Amino acid sequence: MIDVNALEQQWLAQLEQSNQLGMSRVLALAPNDRAATVYELSSVIAYLGQLEGYFSGYEAVALYLRSMGRPRLFDRLQQLLADLRQAKAIYTRSFRGALAPSPPPRSPSPAAPEVSALDDAMKRQQDAFDAHFAQWQSGFNKACAHCKNPLGDAYHHVAVCPHCGRFPKG
Repeated sequence: MIDVNALEQQWLAQLEQSNQLGMSRVLALAPNDRAATVYELSSVIAYLGQLEGYFSGYEAVALYLRSMGRPRLFDRLQQLLADLRQAKAIYTRSFRGALAPSPPPRSPSPAAPEVSALDDAMKRQQDAFDAHFAQWQSGFNKACAHCKNPLGDAYHHVAVCPHCGRFPKG
């Protein structure tokens, strides 16, 4: 006859030993003196998933022992799996946070007029470039610069766009 109490103690000891080994590996993968890199975070997440799969293998024995009136292995296993899932969720949030784009730079403060003047100059320069590019593009596409109506070969000969009534070359 099987000694259910001894069997439960044996499986509990094995579960705790495997848990200690697994957690030491997790701690070795995750640095504690600096922020973890995306690669380190992904390694921890993958390993936690492997641990979860490994410990799920205990479920059949834990369920058997629970049906025999010995629920300690099952209860400890459920607690351990919940802890692994929670740790995996925390590391996954950290991983997603590390992948998220950094926030846009702050707008210049009113106390910095030289930055504001520089921004204005850059905007004017960009607007001039955009206008020149639109004029070039309309000539290249042989279309009105204002309404984008295609004029084809007549582009070089018409003085007024028949669609919008404006000068087609800007």
